[in-house]
Amino acid sequence: MPYSSAANPFRLFICHDADGLQLAVELRQQLLDYGISAFVAHETQSPSVNCGGRTQIQEALREMDGLVALVTRQFSANAWCNQELGFAMGKGVHIQCIELSGRPGGLAAASPLLSIPTDFDLALLIGRCIARDSLASERLRPAAIEAVFKRTASSIESGLGFLESIAWPGSGAADQLSRARVQIGDILRPESMRRLDRLIERWRELTEGDESKAKIRLAQPRERRSGRASRGYMPLVGPF
Repeated sequence: MPYSSAANPFRLFICHDADGLQLAVELRQQLLDYGISAFVAHETQSPSVNCGGRTQIQEALREMDGLVALVTRQFSANAWCNQELGFAMGKGVHIQCIELSGRPGGLAAASPLLSIPTDFDLALLIGRCIARDSLASERLRPAAIEAVFKRTASSIESGLGFLESIAWPGSGAADQLSRARVQIGDILRPESMRRLDRLIERWRELTEGDESKAKIRLAQPRERRSGRASRGYMPLVGPF
């Protein structure tokens, strides 16, 4: 299986060339802290000479919930990168391009790139980009909660900020968060517990309120997904 089956994670395909391979491997491990299972292609062998490698890439592309592209100078000259990015655009999943040292070509050339702030946690940045996508965030939320509450107390507190960035938690989100709160007991500081309670209440109001308003929240992303606008490249709003 190209992705982890634990806790039904958000499945992220990491698109990269040889220059981005090491970063992709590092990200795969770091993203698990946010409920994201990443697939890194071409890690051990070239799929051009290995049928099994090609089959695994095709399977990972079919199953992915989103794609992040690590764009280097030679990215656009790489046939595999172009095909993988094009597959994701055609499928309509969440796409985020990360500028390392180049820009993507073709249809993706007009889309904005995300530059990496100095000394910033790239895995967290990618997670928040997914969390702010109204469609992708609902798919991300269940595994994100599981991942955050498996951490130590101090790490849980830092993970609350990530959960707060989820744009659309979806039905059952408040109940799942409430169960997680019971399981951790009182290991968090009082102010963190109050912060968690506020998040539970906000999610409950958001998902159990006027259903028509919920549909309005999802209308624009669904239009993009159907092809009436470019899909997946979202600006970053607010502090990180």
